Parts: sequence; C-alpha cells; structure tokens
Amino acid sequence: HRLKQTEAPKILVIGGSNVAFGLDGGLLEELLAAEGYEYTVCPFGLYAAVGTGAMLDLSRDTLREGDIVVLAIEPTSDTMSDYFGAETFWKCAEDAPELIAPLAKERRAALAGNYIPFVQERCAILRSGDLPAAQGVYAASSFDETCNLVYDRPGNEMAAGFDPAVSVDFAGIRIGSAFAELVRDYCAHAEKQGAQVVLSFSPVNRSCITDLSEEAVAAFFDGCCDAFGCPVISDPNRYILDSG
Repeated sequence: HRLKQTEAPKILVIGGSNVAFGLDGGLLEELLAAEGYEYTVCPFGLYAAVGTGAMLDLSRDTLREGDIVVLAIEPTSDTMSDYFGAETFWKCAEDAPELIAPLAKERRAALAGNYIPFVQERCAILRSGDLPAAQGVYAASSFDETCNLVYDRPGNEMAAGFDPAVSVDFAGIRIGSAFAELVRDYCAHAEKQGAQVVLSFSPVNRSCITDLSEEAVAAFFDGCCDAFGCPVISDPNRYILDSG
C-alpha cells in the first residue's frame, strides 16, 4: 500500500529479510537529505521464501518518474531464480487478496494450484483450536507505518553467531536464465516509466561463507553484472560482515 501511495521520487529497496530487518529507511532519508537529495525510502523486503519474482511483480506498477529501485537480493540460487513460494504467498494474501492481481499469470496459476492445500491447512488449524501466534520479530507490530523495523534487536543472539544450516557459496550461486530475463524486463519497464534500477548487495555473515577467496566473490559479482545488465553501485566485499 505504501508503494502505491508514496509520490515520486522514492527509493524502493527490494530484497528479503535482509531489507525488512536490516534497513533503516528513516536514517537513509536523513543522510540523503544532508547531501541535498530528497527521497522517500520504501523498504520492500518480504520473506525470501515468497520468491524475488513476486516482489518485482508487486512493485512494477508503482514505479514513477524519478524513482530509484535498489535490488538487494540475498545471495542464494533460490532467490536468484524464478522460484515462487505459492504456499507462503497465500499466508501473505489471506488478509490482503489485492496482492494477487499484480502477480504474473504463471504465479497466479501456481496460487490456484495451491489453494486447496492452503484451505485444508487453515481448516486443520481451526479444528485444532491452536491458533498460530506471531512471536518475536516476525509480527506486523514489529514495523511502523513506513515499514521500518521498530522491534528492539540488541544484537546477534544465535549461539554460534550464525545459522549452521545456512551457508553461502558465492562461486556456486547459479542465476537462473528465466530470472535474469525477468529482471531485464523489469529494468526496461522501469526505464519507460522514467525510473532507474540498480544492483546492490545483501549483507552476509562472514562465518557462513564457504569460500572467501577473491576469485569466488569476483565470480558472483561478474555473474550478476552479466545477467542483469543494470548498473552496479556497490562491492560485495563491503557487505561481508563479522558476526555481531
């Protein structure tokens, strides 16, 4: 809703949990204003299990002249593919069915195919009487009306400092050809609207990276540049951070 209501120029940052929990849009607005740039910053980070293509669909028709879209996609083969988590998206759309219409037809078809299992799951929950409750940061109340995080997160609380079940292999990331085409089409549409799309990177915990060699990071960087064809505004090495 905020994407539709915000007048240009705006900066739209698209990503997963890295954007939802890691971007302070208000602070970025202040820093830009100090340099003479007046933008409204709109963090658009959905659970990565939804799929990046759905985020592009939902934001496509909100682009206006002067807007800037920053793609800050988490570095995995799934997030850089045309994967769509229909079951997960139903949980986003059950209270906001208007989210369905902007999706590409193949994603709407996937939703239709997953509707009965979704209803069955919801019926089972209602029969059990054990209604799910949001816990911790994963709740609407964790965000303000500008989609910025207000939940107090003092620091990294993981026992090992990272999730051992999740690793990042820069050299092994494969950017799907269908996804690359989707991003290129999105960039072309943005250009027609007078907007610009740029590529940045997502913060990555150093401890979860399987190969920290210059060659591995360079392979990932070159792959992104070749696949998407939009300007790159940052260096992935600057987004490799220590636990904390």
